Amino acid sequence: FLQFPTVFWAVGSSDRALLGVCTSGIVLSSLLFLVPLVLCSKNICSKSAWWHLVYTIIETLAWWTCGFLYLSLIHVSGDFLGLQSDSNLVEIDALLGLVRLVQTTHPYPALLAVRFFAFRKMLGCGICKWYGSGMWQKLTAMNVHYFTQPLPNRFSYFAHHMPNWFHRQSVLATFCIEVLLPYLIWADLLWTPTSIWKVLSVIRYVAWLGFNCLNFAINVSGNYGFIGFLNTCENLSLTDDRLWIALLSVLGLGKSEIQTSVIAGEEMGKGALISMFVMTAGSLFRLAVGIAIITYLAVSSLPTLSRASRGSFTANDFVSTLPFENYPEVKDMFRSASQKVDILYSRQRKLRLCNYQGKFAGMHDYRWEPIIEGSRDGEIWHQYKWKYKLNAGPDECGRVLPFHLPRLDWRVWFLPLSARRGGTPPGWYFDLLDDLQKQTPEVVALIHEDPFGEGGSAEGTPGPPNYIRSRLVEFTFAPKRSNEWWNTKDLQGRSTPMDIVVVGPGVGTSSDDDSNDVGHEKEE
Repeated sequence: FLQFPTVFWAVGSSDRALLGVCTSGIVLSSLLFLVPLVLCSKNICSKSAWWHLVYTIIETLAWWTCGFLYLSLIHVSGDFLGLQSDSNLVEIDALLGLVRLVQTTHPYPALLAVRFFAFRKMLGCGICKWYGSGMWQKLTAMNVHYFTQPLPNRFSYFAHHMPNWFHRQSVLATFCIEVLLPYLIWADLLWTPTSIWKVLSVIRYVAWLGFNCLNFAINVSGNYGFIGFLNTCENLSLTDDRLWIALLSVLGLGKSEIQTSVIAGEEMGKGALISMFVMTAGSLFRLAVGIAIITYLAVSSLPTLSRASRGSFTANDFVSTLPFENYPEVKDMFRSASQKVDILYSRQRKLRLCNYQGKFAGMHDYRWEPIIEGSRDGEIWHQYKWKYKLNAGPDECGRVLPFHLPRLDWRVWFLPLSARRGGTPPGWYFDLLDDLQKQTPEVVALIHEDPFGEGGSAEGTPGPPNYIRSRLVEFTFAPKRSNEWWNTKDLQGRSTPMDIVVVGPGVGTSSDDDSNDVGHEKEE
C-alpha cells in the first residue's frame, strides 16, 4: 500500500469496483459543489459554531476522499491516467481540503495558497517551454504545433495556415501570458489604502483574463477534453466577489449590503495573514495547518526550479546561492532544511501531492500516425478506423470534442514519438492488436469501425481476420484551398518498432529473433 496507495487493495479490481470508485467520486464532487450553495442560501453554517466545525471537517474529508479515489485510479490505470492534469487533479483536491480547515477563520492565507497553485502552474508552463525545444526560442513552435498536437480538429487546419507573423506573435503572446502575467497575481498583496488596492486588484484580473484567453485558444484549436475546463476552474481563485457582484449588478441582481460585507471581509482577511501565526491556545491547530501550507509552497516549487536548470536543480543548490559567506552557520541551517525539502518531495511522489507543471516543452515537426489494418488472405487489407484520432482516407478532418478526453486515442499519439527513437510499443498496444484480431467486444467498442464485423467493409461472412498489422503513416496538412484536409504518405523504406503483424490462431506463426511475442512479427 505504501508503494502504490490505492483503495483497490481493499475493494478488489473487478469492473464493479472500478465503476463504484468512479461513481463515488462523481457523487462526492457533486455534493461538494451543491451542498455549500444550499447551506449558504439558508444561512445554516452561521447559526451554530459546532455545526460549522462539523461541516468543515466533513468537507475537508470529502475533498481528500475525492483526491484519494482519483489517485487510486491513477495507480491502477498505468499510461491511461498518466497525464500531468491527472496528477494535478489529485494535488488540487488535497490542497483545497487543507485550506478548507482555515478558510473561514483565515481566508486570506488560504486564498494565497490556492493562488500560488495557479501561479506555479502558469509559470511552470512558460519555463518548460523556454528551456525545452529550441523552436520556442526561435519563435517557430506554433508553425508546427497545430498539426503535431495529440488530437487536432478542423479548426487546427485553419490555425495552421495563418501567416508566419501570426505564429511568431502567438509564441511571444504565450511567453507574456505564462511568464510575465503570473506575477500580476500578487499585485494586490501590498497593504495599501482601499482606493489603491481596488486598482491593484484590477491588475490581477488582467492575469486571470490572459490565462483564460490562452486556455480558450488552445482548446478551440485542439482537443484537450476536460483539461481546459480544469484549468479554468483552477484560475477562479484569481477572481473575488467584487467581480461577480459587479457582473450581477449589470444584470440587476447585485446587492449593496453583500458588497459591503465582502469589502469588510477582505480587509479582515489581510490582517489574518499575520494573526494566523499568533501563538494562543486556540490557534495551535491553525498553526499546524499553516505550517503544512508553507511546506506545500516550498516543496511544490522544486519541479519548476528543476526544469529551469534542465533537471539539475535541488533545494540544496539554492542554498549555495545565498549571500551568507561570512555566516557559515546560517548556510548550514538552510542546507539542513533544504535537504529535508528534497526528501519530502521524493517521498510524496506516490501521493501526487506536489507535481511538475509544464506542457508542450518538447516540439517536433512531423506527424506519424499508426494505421491498423486486417486481412483474411494477407493480400487485401481493410483499415480499422479510430474513433477520435486521424484516419487515412478522404474527408478526414478530425472531430471537435468539447469535454471528452479519449484515453486510448490520446495515449496512442505518444507511441510514434517513441518509435522514431527506436522505442518498442508498450504491452497494452500488442494486447489491443490481439483483441482486435479476436474481435473482443469490449475492445472493438473502442474503435469507430470494425471492417470484419456486421456491416463492415470487408467482403465475406463477418468473423475475425487471419491477420492484423500495424504500420506508421506520415500525415501533413493539405495545402490551403485544397479539397482535402490532410495528406498522407507511407514511410518509404523506413522500418519502425510499430511495424507489427499479428497472425491469428490456426494460420501458423513464424518466430525469429525479431519476434515481439507469440503471434507477433515485425513487418519487413
